[in-house]
Amino acid sequence: MVGKLWVVWVLVLAALIAGFSYLLFAASDKKLLVIGEATHGHHQIEMACETCHTDPFGGPDVLQEACVNCHSEELELAQDSHPRKKFTNPRNAELAKRIDAKMCVACHTEHQLEKTQAMGVTVPTDVCLHCHADVGENRESHKDLEFQTCASAGCHNFHDNRALYEDFLVKHAGKDWVNLDVSQPIANAAR
Repeated sequence: MVGKLWVVWVLVLAALIAGFSYLLFAASDKKLLVIGEATHGHHQIEMACETCHTDPFGGPDVLQEACVNCHSEELELAQDSHPRKKFTNPRNAELAKRIDAKMCVACHTEHQLEKTQAMGVTVPTDVCLHCHADVGENRESHKDLEFQTCASAGCHNFHDNRALYEDFLVKHAGKDWVNLDVSQPIANAAR
């Protein structure tokens, strides 16, 4: 009796492994593997898993490469104010322990629609606090401001803060620049 149970167990296990392997490597329809909906910005590639998951066992480095392959031009145009090199600098090692911002997925985790905010951000709204807790001490204008308003008040964009540099503000003082589309490159925006 025990021998028959082992045979059944091995056959069921072999069938599961074969089925999963087929889904992972050969099936064109991988809907059974999707762990959740894609964010709004990635809905067009939701069923093309291999666009981001180029190696099913590649881990976070494969996802990072996929993010950079698609979004590096946008980040370059935005003059990314939080580039990867900022978080690999040994002077920022203590801050990097709080949030590993070297990897896009640290803030933009896909397939978690229930916690996804604008721009595919999946970290809490007060994430700025981790690195900028003393901003109120250094900038009078930020004293007593709540950290969950950094992005939602329209003031900051993690990757593109060009519109907040003092010389930019002086250059545009008195102009209707509040409604500028800062997702587009600003000619000669000083950093």
